[in-house]
Amino acid sequence: MQTRLLFLAILLVCSCVFGQQQKIDSLLAQIANATADSIKLQKLARLNKLYMNYDLQAGLASFRQMGRLAKKQSKTSLEIRAYDYMSEYFKNNYQQDSALFFAKRSLKLAQDHQLPSDIMLASNQLGRVYHNFSEYENAVDSYDIGIRFYEQGTVTTGITSLLSNKSNSLDKLKRYEEAIACLLRAIDIADSQNNAQAKVLTRYTAAWYYMELENYKTANRYFHQALRDSANLKLKAYVNMQHHGMGINYSRWGKYDSALFHNHKALRFFKKKGDALYVFDVQNNIAIAHGRNKQLDSAIWYAQKAVASAKAFNNKTWSYAAQQGLYSLYIENGELAKAIKGLREMHKEPKLKDILIEDDYISFYDILARGEYGVGNYKTAYTHLRFYSGLKDSLEKAKTDLKFVELETKYESEKKERENLQLQAEKAAQQQLTQQANSRNWLLGFGILLLGLVVFFIWRRYRAEARAKRTIAGQKEEIEHQKLLVENLQRELHHRMKNNLSFIDLFIQLAKARFKDAAYIDKLNELQNRIGSMFAIHKQLFVQEDITKVSAKSYIDALLQNVQRAYGNPQIHIAHLTTADEIMRADTSLPVGIIVNEFVTNSFKYAFDASQEGNIQLRLHSDTANYYLELKDDGKGLPVNFDIDNLDSFGLETIKLLTQEYHGSFALDGSDGVQLDIVLPKQAA
Repeated sequence: MQTRLLFLAILLVCSCVFGQQQKIDSLLAQIANATADSIKLQKLARLNKLYMNYDLQAGLASFRQMGRLAKKQSKTSLEIRAYDYMSEYFKNNYQQDSALFFAKRSLKLAQDHQLPSDIMLASNQLGRVYHNFSEYENAVDSYDIGIRFYEQGTVTTGITSLLSNKSNSLDKLKRYEEAIACLLRAIDIADSQNNAQAKVLTRYTAAWYYMELENYKTANRYFHQALRDSANLKLKAYVNMQHHGMGINYSRWGKYDSALFHNHKALRFFKKKGDALYVFDVQNNIAIAHGRNKQLDSAIWYAQKAVASAKAFNNKTWSYAAQQGLYSLYIENGELAKAIKGLREMHKEPKLKDILIEDDYISFYDILARGEYGVGNYKTAYTHLRFYSGLKDSLEKAKTDLKFVELETKYESEKKERENLQLQAEKAAQQQLTQQANSRNWLLGFGILLLGLVVFFIWRRYRAEARAKRTIAGQKEEIEHQKLLVENLQRELHHRMKNNLSFIDLFIQLAKARFKDAAYIDKLNELQNRIGSMFAIHKQLFVQEDITKVSAKSYIDALLQNVQRAYGNPQIHIAHLTTADEIMRADTSLPVGIIVNEFVTNSFKYAFDASQEGNIQLRLHSDTANYYLELKDDGKGLPVNFDIDNLDSFGLETIKLLTQEYHGSFALDGSDGVQLDIVLPKQAA
């Protein structure tokens, strides 16, 4: 059975590849037989999309031909696409100058002809090229060119790709808060536009952030969502980007079989596409997964492949990173001679710090120290590890200290042995000197001992204070990190609640269109206003920095606008007297919003006759202990037989229950219009 399934899988893959190749061959034949340049250009545009998705390496001549014909026929957008395709080709072949040349040419052409959509696409391509070659500041500047057109309301297509890519570059620059804000904005826009391709890209980026936070389960969920949506959209490149990311995530998660499965799927695709950088990266990831799984022969084999791939595109950064991984595997496999030879050659490179990225540069000294330790050079190993420990992040410090102490002990032992030999040689001379100056030496020895004790206690106190400061700093950093994580999760919760309430409001709006009965419409309007009071608080909390407080005036203004829109009576005027600096706790805002909504709705419905003008007045203020909510209208007032303990009004019953629930009090007066005074304690909230 397994053999049959394997055969069917191979047959399916081959048929897909064969089908795409048939389309390419058919288009090539049509282009060769076409006599009109306009027909050729049309066919070339279709052909080059296939090359971009399935066989980039074979497409360069076709990209150039498309650029020439588009320029000849003044088809500017197609000429811009051709330059983008050529830029992508040279980027993937690690030819930086050519990739930047065509990306800049594409952007200039789009700007000269003032084509907003093409400017966004071209600025995105230029940013991707800069990012690919680790010029992250230039990448951010390039993405911002396209983002500005979106912010001006000129065009909306491609914005999520720009924001997601900008987030990646900001992350590389360690501008983490900006990166997260950028990604959240991209996700929000993708959801609001219901753009399936944009959702794939934003969820892919979110998965990487969760993976960096070591939340592998959540990262895996986002990768799976993006993989499913990419497959539904038939986006081959995106599908295999997910396989690439999932391979890394599973490897860090310790699920090595799954890691290898996804890495091999990605490797087959990127080899076919001719994407040299991805091929190198996936080979390196496969080597890491095998190494973590203690399959050292396979790990070394793929690491050697990664080294060869990196050298092929002549980039020292990736080449040294791949060699570093290979030498680490040699050490683990006991091949110390190979490892130490290569590591020492790398250490001779005078610009090693500039060539390697920061994390690789730091880990290089750890690997070098392990190599020197393995061949018995304890002093050299100790020196390298001291340098490594000075660079290493504080989160890894405990692990480094264990290695440091072990090597320090070895080094100090050898040092003591040499000192002992020297002391034995000088012992006789010292005995004679001691006899000649016995009394003086006793006094000197006592002074030295006393001084040593003082120095020892000072050193011990200093060391204890330094350790305490490091501990406090580490705890403070961890608390800040957890606080940021909780705030982000709470903000995401408010965002999801806002979206869910929007959908409920939409469903009610659709239901209203189905009913003609005014009573149904009236009840549905009331329901919409109640939902609106909850929607407004979640919306405000999502967009502001402090999610524990809200502006009372802006929040109540939004509720009043909803009620006025629902009833549309211009003869009723509302005076909102809450000051702009009045702030409410977030958990108190919900009952206040519902109470305001119910009172104002009742006033619109019952307080005034159809042709009567009326006024509604409300104010919220507070002191250190309580919130005071004052609401009144100058309408009919309450019936003579009104009984507060036997209510048949849903709105007033709701107000009464909410006030009791939050341990508040209220006073209702219906003699001259209706006046409602409510007190809600702050501490009960």
